[in-house]
Amino acid sequence: MPRLLLLAGVLLGTYLRLRDVAGAFLFGDEFHSLRHLRLGFAAAATTFEPNGSGLALPLLQGALAAVLGANHWSLRLPAAAGSVGALLLVHPAVRRTVGGSAALAATLLVAVNGLLVFYGHFGRAYALASALTLVLLWSCARLLDAPRARDFAYFALATALLPWVHLATLAIVGGVVAGATLALLADPARRRRLAGLAAATLGGGAGAALLYAPAWESTMAFVHRKTEEEQYYGRFAAGDVLVLVAGHWTLALALAVAAALGALVLLRRRRADALPLLLSALAPWVALWAARPFGDPYAYARYVLPAVAPLLVLAGVAIAALARHLAPGRNGVAAAVAAATAAGVLLRGPLGIGHRADGPYANVYLGMLPLPPFDAPSPDTPAFYRALADAGPVTLIETPALMNRSRHLYRDYYLQHGQRTLLGFLPEEIDDPPAGPYVTLAAPAAALAARADFLVVHRDAAAEVARYWRFVFGLAAAGGAPGERAVLERQRQYGWVAQPRPELIARLERELGAPAYADRDLLVWDLRRR
Repeated sequence: MPRLLLLAGVLLGTYLRLRDVAGAFLFGDEFHSLRHLRLGFAAAATTFEPNGSGLALPLLQGALAAVLGANHWSLRLPAAAGSVGALLLVHPAVRRTVGGSAALAATLLVAVNGLLVFYGHFGRAYALASALTLVLLWSCARLLDAPRARDFAYFALATALLPWVHLATLAIVGGVVAGATLALLADPARRRRLAGLAAATLGGGAGAALLYAPAWESTMAFVHRKTEEEQYYGRFAAGDVLVLVAGHWTLALALAVAAALGALVLLRRRRADALPLLLSALAPWVALWAARPFGDPYAYARYVLPAVAPLLVLAGVAIAALARHLAPGRNGVAAAVAAATAAGVLLRGPLGIGHRADGPYANVYLGMLPLPPFDAPSPDTPAFYRALADAGPVTLIETPALMNRSRHLYRDYYLQHGQRTLLGFLPEEIDDPPAGPYVTLAAPAAALAARADFLVVHRDAAAEVARYWRFVFGLAAAGGAPGERAVLERQRQYGWVAQPRPELIARLERELGAPAYADRDLLVWDLRRR
């Protein structure tokens, strides 16, 4: 049974990570990557991308776009590969340290963790850093056990690549190196390996420095801006970040308790050899508390994401210990408890019971932690959308595209009508969208008609979004679940909302005729008439 459960967990986790790569609309930070595809390799290698993509991601996305073209796969494959890679690596990376039952439980928890799933189809590099963290832990476990020369090389490589993928992983590298050093010092028979560990660490550090050397000035400018100049409004605590990591406030509490118990069990069993794993899970939290960089709960959850798998491993240790207590010596019981726990997490988290099927809106941040006020149907929903719910299958174009949190408005409409949707970019939003579920309103009317049945133009999207926000936060003021307040508060600011210009409306009327539907908010053309 354990092997079958392991396979089932890997297959389920892979499916959850890949199912929205092609279909979910680009959102938020992903548009930074789209813009930077045009910079070229030389600029990407010598400039730390100022919106937080760093160095590795623009280079990887540029290389993929050169082969695959500018599409969702080239933008998101580093994330998908990293998230699936972490899922595949967690069992071999930690089994030596925690045992087979705990490694199985950890794999199942990683498979269904909402944050790891979300960043498996979101075009950033955090999931890739998660996979490299497990490579570092795997090589560290081998160094503490029966090392070969290549294990020191793997350790050095992971030490070099982790900071290159994301600067926040410096805390994990430091924690693992410190833990490995203490473990070797605690055993006189292994102290001779300290020289190899030091050489591997220095080699990895030198490699990271070489990777950053061409972009050193822009990197330091980014660090200074994030730690000294910028601040988000509002306040939040570590518990708010943990809610995003776990996917629900009750799961956050359970994860904190289980990880703490797992740490105690592992320290008792493995003593100093448990320190690399423990510090890899803890160090990013301590580093964020000490540095307090520019960020909100969502940003901090991203920064600690490479430590989520180690945190879930500690929870897996607690699950395995509980199973041993219930039925000593029976591995089947341990596997069953692990499977039941993972099933509970899946059903209670953002992927399970009560989760609304976001469809193409799966990459808005509500996919990490659903906020019930955003799932309630707006009373101002235009009659056009209400009628679509009972119509046959159609395709509509929504314009403007709404590239930030304001797109929650379209998500609310989608939850009510469920029809296939494309985004229509105004030229001032993006004049050359990538391949995928997108059109540009600069295209001729015939091109629009070839892609969809209805063109929906929002007359004053800013006013429409503002009304929707008043509705949502009116509901939020009536109450809410614990742990939601800080992340809900972050939704208050949604940024710039593009508006269709009068000359665009005039051009559409010339090419398409009079709208088939019009109200206070919408102008809708029936493209099937062409």
